Amino acid sequence: MNNLSKADKIPTFMNKRIFQRIFKIAEVSNLTKEERMAYEASLQDKWLWNSAMSLAEKKAAEKAAEKERKKADQEKLASAQSLKNAGVANHVIAESLKLPLAVVEKL
Repeated sequence: MNNLSKADKIPTFMNKRIFQRIFKIAEVSNLTKEERMAYEASLQDKWLWNSAMSLAEKKAAEKAAEKERKKADQEKLASAQSLKNAGVANHVIAESLKLPLAVVEKL
């Protein structure tokens, strides 16, 4: 442990997650003020990028879900129209497709 500061890489018996974290902390603590500021700026950039990507993924998923909902609603209305054309009663169509009776009557 005393000579670890002179080592270029982590010894194989210490290549575990906890030791890697300790060595990373030690590396950061040995940085100069300018290097530390650059390191923190790069961390902030990384966090901002990850946040932006996460938000973009969330919005894309919401947009896709909305598109699927609209498609399902259109299919439901098309089914209601075909049932109405077949002579099925409006209240039966409304109950079976879970549509408001007013919507079925307008078709």
